[in-house]
Amino acid sequence: MTTRRQADYQRNRKLLLKDEPACVLCGVNAATEADHIIELDAGGTNALENLRPVCKPCNARRGQAYRVRKERGQLEQIVTPPPTTQRVLYDAPRD
Repeated sequence: MTTRRQADYQRNRKLLLKDEPACVLCGVNAATEADHIIELDAGGTNALENLRPVCKPCNARRGQAYRVRKERGQLEQIVTPPPTTQRVLYDAPRD
């Protein structure tokens, strides 16, 4: 059975890779995978805004580097994605 989280990822991955974009990390290879900008276990989501198109070699390299930093305890605290424009406007100080 597919969970909502998996369904969200699959839908957004399909949208992201629809036009066969180039890898955003190397720019050379065609992107075949959707990489989480902020990893799920670091507080990231499967939202389209948290995914980017990457090729398989770049995604593997980035994933390995993340696992090594995690094992060494070198990860920063949970990173919160920047607020949306609406929130910025809403939270802006009033004069």
